[in-house]
Amino acid sequence: MLWNDIKVDEISTTSDNYQKIANRLLRTLPANPIVEELKELVETFKEAMPIVKACRAEELLPEHWEAINDLIPNGKIDIEREDFTLLSLIELEVNEYQDDIVAISRRAIGEAKLKIDLTKLQELWKAQLLAVKPYKDKDQVFVLDQVDDLYTFLDENLANINMIRGNQYKAVVEKEAEKLRKDLITMNSVTEDLLTLQKSWMYLENIFSSSEIKKVLQAESAAFDKIDTFFKTTMKVADNIKSAQKFLQKQSKLLDQLKQYNESVDYIMKMLAQFLEQKRGAFPRFNFLSDDELLEILAKQTEPEKIQGFLK
Repeated sequence: MLWNDIKVDEISTTSDNYQKIANRLLRTLPANPIVEELKELVETFKEAMPIVKACRAEELLPEHWEAINDLIPNGKIDIEREDFTLLSLIELEVNEYQDDIVAISRRAIGEAKLKIDLTKLQELWKAQLLAVKPYKDKDQVFVLDQVDDLYTFLDENLANINMIRGNQYKAVVEKEAEKLRKDLITMNSVTEDLLTLQKSWMYLENIFSSSEIKKVLQAESAAFDKIDTFFKTTMKVADNIKSAQKFLQKQSKLLDQLKQYNESVDYIMKMLAQFLEQKRGAFPRFNFLSDDELLEILAKQTEPEKIQGFLK
């Protein structure tokens, strides 16, 4: 039987039938060398079945065939040869290498599955979009939206990547899997830091929209202007690109920049708190007002009619 014509399930059934026939002949006929030879041939055939099945695996690549043939001292399995048959395989006396050949075939199948699994994850990552929405009625100003969906995607796919990296056949995809893992971890960190900056930006944007506050807190206002420009630019890029993967690729230093601007926000908040405490020290009645109420008074100090309600 030619190698390419082999159907493993069919010849496995055939070998079982031949074994039954040989056993029946041994029981019913007088001892003779022909029946013994038949029995021996059938047993050799059956012993080769796991190797046949292993070598018929479509996932076997040239490097796997090389590993298999390195085991065989008196020839090689050449399934590309048109005249290579099942008998050709048996004549190579491969049965003693069964465990090793089967292990190589399993490795080939396992590696192929990992490649497929990783490719699916890579495609999902390429297709993942950033959800952004316009901020209030401001032209070309955007903020992150629906971040729970993004976090769910990142958590699920990081878990899937870690399963791949824990697989015994991981070596074949380790480099690509590690890159994807780092991308997902970076995206998670970027999302967290960007949300932190977004929340601070929304709060400070209201405060520094007041010309009165800007006059009093000039250094802090200048620092916020840089944050404002960075945040708006970054979110406009996110809206234009949409793809989370491309968003990271385009801004390789984004995580460091976010950390820097969040530190700048912390400084501004600290200076703002000190400023409010100074005002409360100068005018004790301000101690009964919240920070937001006091800031509103200071922002509208040139409009007495709008702050009378706070002073009653």
